[in-house]
Amino acid sequence: MVLPVAFSLLDSEFNDFLFAEIGTSENGMALSTVSALTQLGVDPWEEAAQLSKLSRGGAAQRMTQSLSRLASARAASPDIAKTAMELVQRLPAFQSRNAARLAPPDRSQRSWSRAVTAALAIGFVALAAAIYAFN
Repeated sequence: MVLPVAFSLLDSEFNDFLFAEIGTSENGMALSTVSALTQLGVDPWEEAAQLSKLSRGGAAQRMTQSLSRLASARAASPDIAKTAMELVQRLPAFQSRNAARLAPPDRSQRSWSRAVTAALAIGFVALAAAIYAFN
């Protein structure tokens, strides 16, 4: 089932981390970070935000502990510590500065720009209408 765009979280800064494939679980399905964290009963976006605040080593250790508690993650990736470190590298706090500069502007900035443009357009139309009415 495909979710509507409003529910797809296209602008989440954690998508690279959350939707990274960890491996294949015992049942043959792909296991992603978001599915592993969900199976643990953890809010994936909240956990990603918390991991981003830790040091790289601390985040990797916490992620290793989390994945170690999940049988499907152990089956999908025998070297959990290595997998955890690779996942942590995908968090925005640990990505390179160049990648951050190339990222598209966030949704709030685009919304503000559209609102200003719309306000200016309405203002010009109102001004033109006033000038036309007085001529």
